[in-house]
Amino acid sequence: MLWVLILQKNFMTMKTPNRGPFEYFLNLSKELRISLNEIRLMFKQVIRAFFVASFIALWGCEGESEPSPINNSTGNNTTTGNNTTPTTPTTPTDPVLSELPEGMPTKGCFATDLQLELSGAVTDKQSYKLSYDKYNRIVKSESTLLQFPSVTTYTYAKGKVTVEQVATVAGGTKVNTTINYKLDDKNRFAEAEYVTKSTAQGKETVSKTNYFYKYDADGYLIETKSETDSKVTETQKHTWEGGNLVKTEVLSHNNPSNRYDKYSVVLLYEFDKSKNNTWDVNGATGAVLSPSVAYFGKANKNMFTRFQTITEWAISSPIAINNKTTTISDYKYTYNSSGYPTTFEVNTNSKVEGSFPVAIPSVKIVGTIKYDCK
Repeated sequence: MLWVLILQKNFMTMKTPNRGPFEYFLNLSKELRISLNEIRLMFKQVIRAFFVASFIALWGCEGESEPSPINNSTGNNTTTGNNTTPTTPTTPTDPVLSELPEGMPTKGCFATDLQLELSGAVTDKQSYKLSYDKYNRIVKSESTLLQFPSVTTYTYAKGKVTVEQVATVAGGTKVNTTINYKLDDKNRFAEAEYVTKSTAQGKETVSKTNYFYKYDADGYLIETKSETDSKVTETQKHTWEGGNLVKTEVLSHNNPSNRYDKYSVVLLYEFDKSKNNTWDVNGATGAVLSPSVAYFGKANKNMFTRFQTITEWAISSPIAINNKTTTISDYKYTYNSSGYPTTFEVNTNSKVEGSFPVAIPSVKIVGTIKYDCK
């Protein structure tokens, strides 16, 4: 669930499956004849379960009120003869404040260090270091994923946000991702252009995908649509109840050669209604090159405790196959005195039912978070 993270789509939209632990699922798909798209969705769910995709970028007003002229020790008045004229303290206007999205908190704790340890089907140690500007917007993220380094920078300007990531992946391949966000009149993300350049053995490959975001009258993200070569490839419909994202339906419009007779993906979320949300930023967006919760509209009200993905697909030729994959991630937290999680544990289990039933090995993630509280 956004998972408060640092890569919103380079794992969510990864097109090259042969990366680290994904090889396990790839080989499994060959042995069991499971759809590669289905296996990719399993892997995406594992990634979603532990990536912590946009830390809450909070902002603070700077500057102090200038003193008003006073002729007594008890009031802020200017006295001229027998007349007393009230004066209003003035505060310097910072133009950047008007460029911040609505709903950004004015104070709180900012995650600066995240350590993850994975065990089970995927074994790895990951780290994230984050830094912020004076408005508490994230400006840099340095991470290590599957032992490969990555640096992401965030640049803010009126009406737009630019995210640039430089990463090294398996085989020494260099991947540069640039995301150009355009903002709406409430300074939320309205659309984005993702451009990914991969360089391997001196050969460069470029891919581009556009995303469009739609919000309801209450400020919640209700639709995410992606396009490649001006053709809609996927639409996500987000359903909110009581201030929390409870369901996402993924509609795929990219069905190669009409391969599937049936194909559906549904994401379900559960929450601890007794805990206010201090970690998950916006379940609707899900992942990591996301600089701030508020740029994607309102966040979840409560802490999420379970994330479930249900994928169903069927083909009738050359042989009839009906499969259903269910992946469930359960979350447990330890909180500090301010209500922010300092440690968390995620247990992810998957199973395939239908024509080729199989249990997928579980994944456990243990994480620790350090904060700069203001």
